[in-house]
Amino acid sequence: MRRFHCSVISTLCLLAAPVLIGASAATVRAQTPAPVPSPAPKPAEIPDPLTDLERAAQLTDKPVYNQSDLKPVAPLYDPRKEALFTGRSGYRKPGRLKIGAFFPQEKALRDSTEDVFISLGASVDLPARGTTRPFTPELYLDSAFHAEEDNNEASFVGAGIGVRFYPGAKEGFAVTRLSSPRLFVGAGVGAYFLSYDIDGVEDDDVKFGGKATIGLDFVDDWALEANYTFTGALNDVEFGGPSVLLSYRF
Repeated sequence: MRRFHCSVISTLCLLAAPVLIGASAATVRAQTPAPVPSPAPKPAEIPDPLTDLERAAQLTDKPVYNQSDLKPVAPLYDPRKEALFTGRSGYRKPGRLKIGAFFPQEKALRDSTEDVFISLGASVDLPARGTTRPFTPELYLDSAFHAEEDNNEASFVGAGIGVRFYPGAKEGFAVTRLSSPRLFVGAGVGAYFLSYDIDGVEDDDVKFGGKATIGLDFVDDWALEANYTFTGALNDVEFGGPSVLLSYRF
C-alpha cells in the first residue's frame, strides 16, 4: 500500500513539473521591463542669418579700407588690344626687294617684244619701324622691262601707295622673327611711266594705274607674291598683266 502511494506521488510530481516550469518562465517574463525606444536625433541647428548680421553690426574692431589700398582690376575687354590698328612693335624689317617675271597681256606687245619681261620692285612699310597692324600701308615701286631685241623695246615704271591686309592678324602678330608663314592680300594705286620703241615708233607717257596682290610671307626673310597690274594704254597698246615676284625683307 505504501508503495502504491509513492508511485502516485511520483507520477503527480512528473506531471506537475512542466506546469511549474512554464509558470516560472511567465513570471520571469512578466517581471522583465520592456525596452524603452531611444529618442529620435534632434535636427542640426541652422544659424539665423539675421542673428549673424546683428552680431557683425555690433563689432567694434571693424577693418577700415582706404581708397589708396584698392588696386585697379584690368577690364575684360580692352579696346586698345582689340582694335585693328594698334601700336608699334619691334618688327624691324619694313623693306622689301622684289624680282620676278611679268607677262604682258597685250598680244601685239608680246609679238613685238617678248612674252616674258623682267620685273623688279621695292616697297617700304609705313611707319618704317614696322607695326603689329593687320592693315599695313606701304610705298611701292614696280617696273617691268626686257632686253632689247630687233631694236624693239618696252617698259613701265610705277610708283604709288598701297596696303597689305593679313587676315586674322592681331596685336603682337608681327615680331622680330616670324614663327609661321602669313597670308596677305593687298592693293595699290599710283602713277605709271610707260615707254616703248617698236619698229622705229617711239612714245612715252605717264598714266594712272594700280595693282592687286596676293602673297605669303615665309619664315624669316622671304615672301612670294602674285600681282596683276593695271597701267592703262599708250597709243592703244596695253601694258597691264600678271607678274610673279620673290621678295626679300630687310
